[in-house]
This record gives sequence, structure tokens and C-alpha cells, in this order.
Amino acid sequence: MKVGLVGVGRWGRKLLRVLSELEGITPVSVTRDGRDATVSLAEVLGDTGIGAVVVATPTATHQEVVGRCLAAGKHVLAEKPLCTSTRAARELARTAHARALVLRTGHTFLHHPAFAALTAEVATQSPTSIRASWRRPVPLDHDPGWELLPHPVSIVHRLAGGPPEVVRPRPWTDGHRAELRWETGLCATVQASRLGVPRWVVEIDTRSGARFEWTAESLRRRTGAGWQTVPHGTDEALRRELSEFVRAVRAGDRTDVVPGADVVATVEAVVAPGRRAAPVAGLPIGTGRGPRGPRPATTRTMRG
Repeated sequence: MKVGLVGVGRWGRKLLRVLSELEGITPVSVTRDGRDATVSLAEVLGDTGIGAVVVATPTATHQEVVGRCLAAGKHVLAEKPLCTSTRAARELARTAHARALVLRTGHTFLHHPAFAALTAEVATQSPTSIRASWRRPVPLDHDPGWELLPHPVSIVHRLAGGPPEVVRPRPWTDGHRAELRWETGLCATVQASRLGVPRWVVEIDTRSGARFEWTAESLRRRTGAGWQTVPHGTDEALRRELSEFVRAVRAGDRTDVVPGADVVATVEAVVAPGRRAAPVAGLPIGTGRGPRGPRPATTRTMRG
């Protein structure tokens, strides 16, 4: 199967490497302006032998590029975030749904083998609170909310089984912070900042009294016996992500555990609560399945 790759920058080169290593996949790369490309974007869209496209262009171009790919009948995996507008993200999801196309967002941390082990552990112990924090240098002309928040938000959506009912933005030094709440009583705090030493951490408390901590260094569980390391696989998360996308395309599987439009809606409620779009009626956006099954994305923003 031929897979188009639009955008071969720093992350795009990693995508190209993994796509080239997948069995039965022939990547066809193109940059947005056509330079240093195998073919042009127009050629990719017009090639009936290319059934899927991976989009790794700047986020500001996603609405246009992903829209053109879907209009051309291509399945799409877009790098996170899907775009920076809830309304635009839902329009893309509407197009994919109407044309029976797979549309996925590259939330790579959801495919980390440690996260697979974490979700398996938490599945048997109801979480009561989640804290997820991301710190990394971000260019001054980039919003750390859109650069970093999709990571913790997508993780929290997956662990909670869907998007929150309430989002309360909170002040945070040179970044964004918010409290998320679900009708089950679950509360989560997500934050992203461009200051400090690069680090990310996810902490979960459960009804059983166990606490889990996931960082780049380890996945740990604390019980009455103290901290213990939780074993997990070591395969590459990006390879798992792309392999799953290829499987979904081949199988015609359009389900998505964490829809990209749901993540955009929550991030936008944190970053720009005044302009978050209302839900698009009739569109099955909230198809994420977790402990409580499918739920629609009807997040309310509350201030204070």
C-alpha cells in the first residue's frame, strides 16, 4: 500500500523512517511547497494508488491540507493537534464520516507501551484524580497550549473514557492550566508551560488507594508496600501508532478511542474559552470508548 507523507520536517523525517520500515508500505513524500519532494501534493491527491496520507505540516495548515486529502478520498493521520478550532476539527470529522474515511490524530503518547500497561492497571481501579503536566521550551511565537496541551488532554480523555463535562481554566506561569471534571466525580488537572527543565509527568490516584506515576524514565505504582516499577514493553510508540493507522485503513475501521476533535475542543476551552464553538449536532464526535462507553463532546467552560 502506498502512503503519502505531506511535510518532511523534523517530525516528518521520523514518520518517513518508520513508514519506510513497515512491511507492505511504500511512502511517497512531499513537502508543502514541493521542494525536496518525491512528488507534489497535487500528484499525491490525484494518485488513485495512494489510499492514505500522513499530514505533518504546521498546525496552521491542517484544516486546508487535511480537508483536501479527505476531499480526494484519502484516509488521513494528522499530527496533533488536528487543528486549532473546534468548529474546523468537527467539520473535518464530518467530512471523514460522510465519505467513510479513517481520520486519526497523532497522539503518539497514547501508543506508548508504558501507557498500554497503565491503562490496563487503571481499568480495574477507578481513578479519582489525574494530574498531567508538560514542560518544554516553545518558541515565543507559539502558544504552549496548542504545542503541549494535546499530550496531557488526550491522555486524560483516554483514562476517563471521554471528554469532560466542565473545563475551568486557571492562571499558570507562561503557559496554561485547567481543572477538568466529569459527572462521575473524576477530577483532572492538566498544565503546559514553556518554562523550566523539559519534563512530563502523569499521576493517577484510584479508589483502591493505589497511586500511579508515569514519566519518561519509568511507570511506577505505589501501594501499602511502597513504590514498585510496573513492567511494560519497549517497542517504539511511533511505530505502534503508524501500524495501527495502517491496520485501520486496511480494515476500514473508523472508530477512534480518542477523537482528535474532542481533544481540540478541550484544549480550545482552556486556551481560548471565549471562542470555543458549540457542538455540531448529528456528528458522532464523542466516539471514545472507555470505562463508561461512548459520550458526546459537550464540554462546558467555567471561569473562576
